[in-house]
Amino acid sequence: MKQSDILSPEDAAEKISEALKDIKDDKVEVTTVSTKLEVITFTPEVKYEKDETRLAGDKEIVEEGRDGKEERLMSYTSVNGKIVDEEILESQILDKGKHEVIRKGTLGLPEGEDWRTYEGDPVYRDGNDLVATSLNYLGAPYKYGGSNLETGIDCVWFVVRMYEKYGIKLPAGHKGLQNVGIAVSLADAQKGDIVCYKNHVGIYAGDGKMVEAVRKGVRVGKINTSKLVTIRRVVH
Repeated sequence: MKQSDILSPEDAAEKISEALKDIKDDKVEVTTVSTKLEVITFTPEVKYEKDETRLAGDKEIVEEGRDGKEERLMSYTSVNGKIVDEEILESQILDKGKHEVIRKGTLGLPEGEDWRTYEGDPVYRDGNDLVATSLNYLGAPYKYGGSNLETGIDCVWFVVRMYEKYGIKLPAGHKGLQNVGIAVSLADAQKGDIVCYKNHVGIYAGDGKMVEAVRKGVRVGKINTSKLVTIRRVVH
C-alpha cells in the first residue's frame, strides 16, 4: 500500500461522515398529495317501529332497505408511497337509498334495555303480556296434535307455545296442564291463567273469555262454566 493511500484520522472521519450522510439520504421521506373522484355506497340508518303487542327481541322487516351512493372528491397524503392521511374535500349524494324499516316488540323488555336493539329473551311479568302475545296468533290454523303455529296447532300445544315464548316450560298434555301450578277459582282468575276442560284448554283473557285453538283456528271464545274442570296459575 502506498503512503499516499493511508488516510489521516481527520480524512477518515470526513469520509465516514460523508458515507453516513449518503445512508441518511437513502431514507429521506418523500411526501405527495393527490386527489381522486370516487363513488361509494352507504347503508341508510335503520328506522324502527314499536309494537307493544310483540315480544321483546322479536322483529319483523316492514320495508326492505336499499344502499345509496355518494360521490366524493378525496385528498390523499402519501409518504414514500404509503397513504398516511385522507380527507373528503367535496361530496354529493347521488342516490339517497332507502331506509330499512323494522318493527320490534316491547313485551317482556328487561328494565334498562332499549327495545330497538334488544335481541335477548323476553321477561315474563304478568298475564297481560301473555294474552297480548296470544292475540297475535288469532286465526292461526288448527291441526289435531299439531305443534306449529304456522302450519297447524292444537289447543294444548297453543298454550304450551305461548308460555314457551317466555321461557316457561309446561307439560304438553291435558292431564299435565290440569295439574300444573296452583288452582284458582274463575272469580279469582287472572289474565294468562290456564283454563282447563276435560279435553280442551285455553288462556284466560279476562271478562270470562279465553284465547283458544279450535277447529276454526285460534280465536277468543267464551268460557263454558258447565264444562270447566280447573283453572291453573303457573307459579314462576
